[in-house]
Formats: sequence, structure tokens, C-alpha cells
Amino acid sequence: MSIPASSLMPGQSIPATNDPTPDLPSWIDAHSEDPRHLGALIDRLASITLPEKPWSSVGIETPLSGGIERLAWSWNRAAANLADRGHYQAAAEVWAGHYLACLSLQQKYQYRYHKGMPLCNLGYALARAGHGSFAAKSTILGVIEDALTDPATAIEHQSAVNLLRWPVAPAVIEQLITTVQSRFLDLQTIMPVLPETVVEIWRSPALLAPSERCMGNVDEFSSRLRENYPRLSDPANCSKILGQFWSFADWSEGIIRGR
Repeated sequence: MSIPASSLMPGQSIPATNDPTPDLPSWIDAHSEDPRHLGALIDRLASITLPEKPWSSVGIETPLSGGIERLAWSWNRAAANLADRGHYQAAAEVWAGHYLACLSLQQKYQYRYHKGMPLCNLGYALARAGHGSFAAKSTILGVIEDALTDPATAIEHQSAVNLLRWPVAPAVIEQLITTVQSRFLDLQTIMPVLPETVVEIWRSPALLAPSERCMGNVDEFSSRLRENYPRLSDPANCSKILGQFWSFADWSEGIIRGR
């Protein structure tokens, strides 16, 4: 299996932050040399990503002021620092925290945002940490996010490229993208808020809705995000939170050749 790549590293980032401290990059670098400060690191990244007063438009960065990716640079810088030093599980926790923060913003503002970047990066780190099935689940969700945004180019994005490196048959990825387009975009013009609600319909095309277990997990997970806003619960164990949320099905099963 060829190791997948991440979608964005610090040098490609666009600085934007709700933290007024001018030495934030230096603070991130000092706290992402190893996993010792992981909880404090993710907690601060969440605090500068999730506005305490989201209704205010004065002096804060929001997804509406420039896109959710403008707020990604701090997460990518911290996680890439850890990954560069071989701390892939810690990098996965940071990128899992980034995804959770994106979902918190999405829930608070009641808009769907493109979340392909943290899902792709999380899949990369999990794969390097040896968690193949977990990594594949994240990467498949990344493809769904790309397809919901633009099905015509989804096959070219890093998540699809990474699945091909696993290897996953190109027809499987094309079928996933086609399912997203035909079931949600072309005929019904339904835009799923969470990519997780797509996977069962992709695996079982006769379904008209996600399973009861999926809906139950979504409800429980959404309540947890809402109750903890503007913070993340248990910031040092963000991948565990996602693992619990994603436990309603294993949509990576049978997808990777030889597994």
C-alpha cells in the first residue's frame, strides 16, 4: 500500500485567526514538537476557531468572512509539525479536532461548509499511524465532501487520489461520486449537512434514509458538539470521539483490495 498524502501543509496556508497574540505561530511550533501538550494545543486551536460570540461581526474571523479554509492554517501547522517528527497519532488528533471544529461551526451558523481538507488530512495521519480501516473511513468521507461540492472534479482531489494509492479500484470511487451526484444533487437537490449520512445510502442504494443507528449517533454527536461549544470535549482524544460517532457502520469494509 502506498502511503497517502495530506492535502495542505503549513507553507500553503492562508493566515487568519481570532487570536490577537502576534506570536501565535511560535506558540504553535513550541507546543507541537511532541505530544506532551496535545490537549492544551487542540483546546487553544479550538478557542481561536470557534467564536465565543458568533453573532458578532466585529474583529473576528468566521466562515462567512472568508471561507472555512481561511481558519485551517493553525490546525495544519500544528499537525504537520507533529507528523514531520513521526508523531502521526498526535497529528491525527489535531486533524480530528479540526474536523470537529468545522462541524461545530457548521452547526452554530446553520450552513454547510466544505470539510474535505481535515478529512483528507486525518486519513493521511491515521494511515501513517497504522489505522488503515479508520483512515479509509475518513478518506471516503473526504471524497463525499468533494463530490457534494463539485462532482465533476472530485476524482482529482487528494482524498480520491489517496484511495487509489491504497489501492481502491477506480470504479468504486467513481461509483461513490456518481451516487452522491445522482441521489443528492441532480434529482432531489438535497445537500447533506454531514457526509456520514451518505455512506449507508451509497453502500445500499435501495435505502431511502440513513439507518436508525446512524440517526441516533448523529443526534448524540450533535448534542455533544452543541453542549461544549465554543470548546471541544476531551480535546486530547478527538479521534476517539469520531470513532464513537462513526461506529454505526464500517463503510471501509471490502473497499480496499486485499483487506
